[in-house]
Amino acid sequence: MILLPAQAQEADALIKKVKDKLATVKDYQADGVMKTDVAFMKIPESKVVIYYKNPDKFRIKRKMVLQLYPKGAPM
Repeated sequence: MILLPAQAQEADALIKKVKDKLATVKDYQADGVMKTDVAFMKIPESKVVIYYKNPDKFRIKRKMVLQLYPKGAPM
């Protein structure tokens, strides 16, 4: 059996690389589906648009009106 020395990346170098990559993103918009999982409520999935603006602005907008139903109610 041949043993090879293992080399691991230093955590600080890896974190700096990730931060530099995230800093290049200025504005971002994505469409998605939001599923709310609350045990005592039956909430249907809703379409959302997610906005991100560098450095710290984050917003979620729903495209559908939120409707709440009791757990036993048919949908």
